[in-house]
Amino acid sequence: METALRLIEEHGTDALSVRRLGRALGADPSSLYRYFRHTDDLMLAIADELIGRTLRTWRPTGDWRADLRILACACTRAPSPTPGRRCSARTG
Repeated sequence: METALRLIEEHGTDALSVRRLGRALGADPSSLYRYFRHTDDLMLAIADELIGRTLRTWRPTGDWRADLRILACACTRAPSPTPGRRCSARTG
């Protein structure tokens, strides 16, 4: 997942493919199809990883608005679909 996240950070989600990830890992690109049938499966695995990372450290405050804001702001630590851009959440 780290290599896939690095590729997204450097090139954006549109540039990520199972084959490109395989090349970046130094593996035969077709070997990754054992784990991911296509790029959509790879993107779902990446989303699961990012959501899991966020939820491991998140604790509810009891204020649903604050909780949503905290979770939305957590995406700023995740790669953006567009290189060089980060997600942000409006507050207030």
